Amino acid sequence: MDIVVSTPTFENYTEVIKYAITIGATWANGSKTIYKSIWTEYKENTCIRIKRNSLMYHNRKFYIYKNKNILTMNDFYSFKFRHKNTNNINYLKYMSINDILKDLK
Repeated sequence: MDIVVSTPTFENYTEVIKYAITIGATWANGSKTIYKSIWTEYKENTCIRIKRNSLMYHNRKFYIYKNKNILTMNDFYSFKFRHKNTNNINYLKYMSINDILKDLK
């Protein structure tokens, strides 16, 4: 999986991090912590990137500059709902953003 999700609220940020942790993602230091300081750095412009087993973050402008598609929270909720009963976590880890966007249509 390689997705970027816009997290306009701390609650949204928390939901995305919790989901990423359930599929095995961690921060670069191996942590599975929900760091409030990460969201407060960029606040409503915070985006979380889940790339296979890694969690990353930056502001929206950075991912736009990098030409990354950014999922809204509604897109993220749709994705989670459609795959909530998926038993093959590895399938989800290797989905591309294009696969996810196609899946949402």
